Amino acid sequence: MSGTTPEPATVGDQYDPIRLQPSPWDFYARARREEAVFYAPATGAYMVTRYDDVRQVLGAVDTFSMAGVLRVMEVLSDDARAELQKAFPPFTPDEEPGDAARLKAREPIARAFSPERVRAMHTELSATVLALLDALDDQGPGDLMMTVGRPLPIYGKAIALGFRGDDLPALVEGAYALSVLSSAGSALDATTQLHLARMVVPYQTILTGYVAERMARRGTDLISQILTAIADSPDAPGPQAAARTAVETLIALIGAGQSTTTSSFGLGVYQLLTHRDDWKALAADPTLAPAAVEELLRFDSPIQALTRRTTCPVALGGVKLESGTDVMVVFPSANRDEAEFEDGGRLRIDRSPNRHLTFGYGPRSCVGMHLARALLTAAFGELARRHSGLRLAGNDAMTLWPGMHRLVRTLDVEW
Repeated sequence: MSGTTPEPATVGDQYDPIRLQPSPWDFYARARREEAVFYAPATGAYMVTRYDDVRQVLGAVDTFSMAGVLRVMEVLSDDARAELQKAFPPFTPDEEPGDAARLKAREPIARAFSPERVRAMHTELSATVLALLDALDDQGPGDLMMTVGRPLPIYGKAIALGFRGDDLPALVEGAYALSVLSSAGSALDATTQLHLARMVVPYQTILTGYVAERMARRGTDLISQILTAIADSPDAPGPQAAARTAVETLIALIGAGQSTTTSSFGLGVYQLLTHRDDWKALAADPTLAPAAVEELLRFDSPIQALTRRTTCPVALGGVKLESGTDVMVVFPSANRDEAEFEDGGRLRIDRSPNRHLTFGYGPRSCVGMHLARALLTAAFGELARRHSGLRLAGNDAMTLWPGMHRLVRTLDVEW
């Protein structure tokens, strides 16, 4: 890490995100009290734990840039990296499209998943959730993530992206594998990394095929709109780089849903089933689902931290940081900060107001947050309506992938 020279830490030296992953909240509460911005040798960054400080970092995009965001390739074995590059080799300096094209690609995504567009998709989104829960009923008790959690965000986005139904299983499998590599790659052995990378390649190949089809003939779907936006960027890249930028954009868009919506579904069901009174209340009145979704997103955030890098000297939480210093905003800590949330360590599915930061804050907030809310609201409400007696299948019903985030691997249920 370049930039600020860290001072001795009373909290940071004890910070181990992998060890804390199953239940990090007591540690973060201590950090908020004793050392709200601390340097952690385990991450090579300053961890930001208080609500107001996290909002400052996320909102000041010119001061805290995304240059420090880790890329999945950097933590993988040589074999896994080579496997991923079969389908999507890195840009050469001459091909690099630059930020202008990437930012333009974000514009049609924001429009496609605006509150108005998501409301217009209500009937189709509801049908998607009902079909996934029908599949669960046909399967019977077992892993809720495999049947509902993993497909949920991709099946929801397929409506706007124009994916064909027979491609969806491979897209789900590949997107999930890439999400695991991104979150847990550094904690996985080389054999597991390579296995997951081999699942990602067909996924990337399918996306490349969709982009090639739209390059040849534009339609009205979101992929076509992304390509048009890239072509209209101030420094539009050539056709090959534009196509690869579109694939990169799709990977990021789909991956964000796998990292957040999928795990938010699993974590949310787990928390509801361990807070039986809340589950019973939701089953009796599914109209509680919208507020319950917001509270579950706050109470158990799937993304533990995101990295930013200072572009100039700045003071944060009483700590002076030099330009080029990496900081990580800690969502599960900010979302339970007592200064913002009364009784923040308690689940209250009727909490209002609820200004949680799970979808970020400011100009770089998650563009898919309205879609995620719609899918989670429909899924929680309908699942509770159908299975009021749903329960966890044992004390170890939920397992997580090891890593920085709370990425749900399995969630076994019965009824």
